[in-house]
Amino acid sequence: MNLSELKGELDSLGISEDAYVISPVLCPDGALCIKRQGPGEWVVFCIQKGEFTVFETFYSEDLACRAFLKAISAGPARGSGRQLPDSP
Repeated sequence: MNLSELKGELDSLGISEDAYVISPVLCPDGALCIKRQGPGEWVVFCIQKGEFTVFETFYSEDLACRAFLKAISAGPARGSGRQLPDSP
């Protein structure tokens, strides 16, 4: 999965664009964000009140997108989940 496919999945699930940002310059408070951090490195994160509440690094766009999708769709009020599920 890549970022374009992730966006399509989020749209098909009806997840509000207010709940997430893909490739942000700045991540809005409370939104789940995903972006490329460097060559072959992707991060999924959320900032609340200036503090990282989620920060996970992946070395594959596919793994980062899948973790992002799982985290955002597993929230108690669809689209508001902010914790990444435990890695297997």
